[in-house]
Amino acid sequence: MYNKAEMSDKKIRILFLTHYYPPETGGAAARISGLAKWLAKYGHAVSVITGFPNYPMGKIYPGYESSSAKYEMVDGVKVYRAKVIAASYKSIIVRLLNYFTLLITSLWIGLRKRNQFDIIIASSPPLTIGILGHILSGIYRIPWIFDIRDIWPDVGVEAGIIKESSFINRWGGKLANYLYKKADRIIPVTKSKKTKIVQYGFAEDKISIVENGIDSDIVEQSIIKDWRTEYNLEGKFLLTYAGLIGKAQGVHYIIETARLLQDTDDIHFLVVGEGVNKEALVKRANSLQLKNVTFVDLQPKEMVPALLRSSDIGIIPLVNNNLKDAIPSKLLEAWSCQLPVILIAGGEAQEIVTDIGGGAVLNSNDPKTIKKLIIELKDQPSKLEEFGLNGYNYVMENLDRKQLARKLEEVIYQVLSK
Repeated sequence: MYNKAEMSDKKIRILFLTHYYPPETGGAAARISGLAKWLAKYGHAVSVITGFPNYPMGKIYPGYESSSAKYEMVDGVKVYRAKVIAASYKSIIVRLLNYFTLLITSLWIGLRKRNQFDIIIASSPPLTIGILGHILSGIYRIPWIFDIRDIWPDVGVEAGIIKESSFINRWGGKLANYLYKKADRIIPVTKSKKTKIVQYGFAEDKISIVENGIDSDIVEQSIIKDWRTEYNLEGKFLLTYAGLIGKAQGVHYIIETARLLQDTDDIHFLVVGEGVNKEALVKRANSLQLKNVTFVDLQPKEMVPALLRSSDIGIIPLVNNNLKDAIPSKLLEAWSCQLPVILIAGGEAQEIVTDIGGGAVLNSNDPKTIKKLIIELKDQPSKLEEFGLNGYNYVMENLDRKQLARKLEEVIYQVLSK
């Protein structure tokens, strides 16, 4: 038992459990690594158990091919890497195999770390990380916090990835509710996710929002590169998508909009990243002989800010308007570089963009409507500059991870003081 008044002087021993961690890119890896790094800077002893990096390509990253577990010290954080069966995410069965192998190998590492931690933070999805948090919490006899980036399996149904009547949805929902019940605290990343969890029957005082955010230090220290010269895009009105090219992101709307704009010589699209839908999109663009779309391979996080700063606008679609509680991390990353956005989505993300004046919002994913908006914004440079500045001020004042780590620290104090 801890006395909260005395806890500010105590080094808390924190264990993060996560399926994704740098050098993997994406919102999940950035969230946990950013929070872990700043909690370590604030004097806490922070450890992470994760897998060998393999996301999203489904191949173990170079330098991590060892067949055994691996230990690293990164940004003051102890990182323990467990063996995982690397697999692309083209099928749910293969994805589940990837999840459960990491659960088993991470549990083996965790069993050897008894009496080394005061609290566990397990970040979902996948739900298997919640299972790991619950098991280790019982073995260690310490509390655990369930970090919810997306509510599974709900988000899979909303994105059209899994059927509402499926076995995975029915039993996944039961597992999620069980883990919510067993966790000492639940920390969703958005207000609407909190509302949804409350509607499932959980008390509000068990739920604390710790938002997604941006790493201002990485933006400030990013590598400088002239992307326009690299791809011969000088003088173009450049719209950039940088992120996962998966089933929920709706990047195909960008390709179909580019098809309608292929005769407009000064408008160009940059699609940056990897994912299960990329191959099909490249084939589609090639079949249409599109000259106004450039695909760029996945980039290290240090390269992304320069890429965004080289652009005129960030274009951020979601596959449909059912994903109402999603706030894409790429939206916040764009604003951290003063880049205005076109958001093709509804829900809480739409509300934020509209409220702060950080860009233009479309509830329609019709390529003709998207085309019309792009042409309108192209001739409003002062408006775009205003959008970008509004977004930048919002994330710097509210969503810098150095601030969010303090918010998480307070939640940790509250849980330990009970």
